[in-house]
Amino acid sequence: MIPVDGDSPTVRVVPLASGSAAIPVVAGWLSAQWGREQGHSYEDTLSWCAEVADSRNEALVCAFLGELPVGAGLLVECDLPSRDCWRPWLSSLYVPAEHRGKGIGRALIAGICEAARRGGWPEVYLYAVTGRLTEYYAGFGWRPVERMEFSGVMFDVMKRTL
Repeated sequence: MIPVDGDSPTVRVVPLASGSAAIPVVAGWLSAQWGREQGHSYEDTLSWCAEVADSRNEALVCAFLGELPVGAGLLVECDLPSRDCWRPWLSSLYVPAEHRGKGIGRALIAGICEAARRGGWPEVYLYAVTGRLTEYYAGFGWRPVERMEFSGVMFDVMKRTL
């Protein structure tokens, strides 16, 4: 259990097992946020989430307030094929708008980093749009290792030593 900011109740961050009732909720969030724009259907995203949840080397981590899912993120072996020499990656961190600003993202980052530690990884990578997002991650100990451009948008690859 991790206390979140303000007067909010304690958030519980747990890796989801394959078959968890929260996986379709998480897949819906991720599909709406990123999947559709990348050409993936909800069913594709649901299948990917189930595969990650069932993996020995990856993790689908979900935050709950009581029994209500309030955010999720993934630890995946490779999130950026052009940089597959770096492993593992924090991927698809998502907190619904109505739950942002309560420390849930911080709790999810801690849960994902803990899953990486348990897996024996000394560091974790991520990539994010340069600016507000990279400043957010820098506040949790992530440091830039490379800047790159995709379709006219600047991204930073960042690393956090565990």
